[in-house]
Amino acid sequence: MIKAKLILIILLFIFQNLSAQSNLSFSVGGGYVCPPVNSTKFYYWSDGYSFNISFNYKIASELSVFLNSSYQKHYFNESQLEIVTPAVLGYNFDVNGTNSSIIDLSLGTKFYFSNNLIKPFIGFGGGLLFINLGKVELIQWMDGDSNKTINKYSNTDFNYNIGQISFSLGTEIELFKELNFVLEAKVVKGFNGPSYYPLSAAIKFGL
Repeated sequence: MIKAKLILIILLFIFQNLSAQSNLSFSVGGGYVCPPVNSTKFYYWSDGYSFNISFNYKIASELSVFLNSSYQKHYFNESQLEIVTPAVLGYNFDVNGTNSSIIDLSLGTKFYFSNNLIKPFIGFGGGLLFINLGKVELIQWMDGDSNKTINKYSNTDFNYNIGQISFSLGTEIELFKELNFVLEAKVVKGFNGPSYYPLSAAIKFGL
């Protein structure tokens, strides 16, 4: 939460210093995040949702730069666990798992293929991922025994930060002057960490 507040303060500071300039826009939205792939550190979590805030500054009619912040929640997926239990009468077990979250902070640029009401674009960016892994525990006990054994799975219940790069495809649809609807599909590649595919929609306001 402290990191999320710090990122919000940074975004508000940039907004206050640039809001008097032309060609600046602000967007807010969210969407669906596909399950992470190619990650041993994110193995027990699946798909989720995201909430996004972005500032965009138009350099030219077909080129802009952006500062983006995204909060993502990924759901614990018990089916990913590989549990081997003893064939002992009276043996019982349960699994507890909490969700994981990622804060994505990135800078990048967008290239627009049109300056009409519908503006397809591609985007490139890079930045940091602040990852909070949830806790996964295996709880075991025997019938008639009030004592339970709790074992925490490795590679769970800790935080770490990694670099990332991203590529996106999308389109902006002008609804009114200074008000656009944005659809975007993105590939985010984390270095030595999770890679994932956010699908999002946003409203973009001109300032």
